[in-house]
Amino acid sequence: MTLEALNALNEQAARDAFTACCGTPRWVAHMLRARPFASREAFLREADDAWRELTLDDLGAAIANHSRIGEAPGAAAGSAVSAGWSRTEQSGALEATDAVRAALAHLNVDYELRFGHRFILCATGKSASEMLSALRTRLTNDSLTEFENTARELRAITTMRLHKLLP
Repeated sequence: MTLEALNALNEQAARDAFTACCGTPRWVAHMLRARPFASREAFLREADDAWRELTLDDLGAAIANHSRIGEAPGAAAGSAVSAGWSRTEQSGALEATDAVRAALAHLNVDYELRFGHRFILCATGKSASEMLSALRTRLTNDSLTEFENTARELRAITTMRLHKLLP
């Protein structure tokens, strides 16, 4: 999409586009208010500003908008666009053996029981084994460290998706 096309979207289409990048209403509302964007750089600056405004509840909404690692995209609350992006981002897990997918599913449950939210990983370019290793490692973290990791991974996913939205 071009900057001109993004600026010309009606409010609902723009809301859908922004939600595909970051599924928290506060971030989306900030981006809607910031339109029209003067440049790609201004667009990315606003996205950073919007990110800094997020609360813990906002991050929880963003987490809920993502599929679990190894889970079929679309099972989360996200849009068709975000499900498609997730499918591509997690292609390493989706192409894994049954045993690896089962291990991911089992450890996703363990992670959610331990931390109270989904495991989030910027999975682009990672193999299923790398995702499984990251999940195992992060299960050993304390809650604060893990929440910081989750926020960092969410931001990386959002940034990557912003670049997909506006190359």
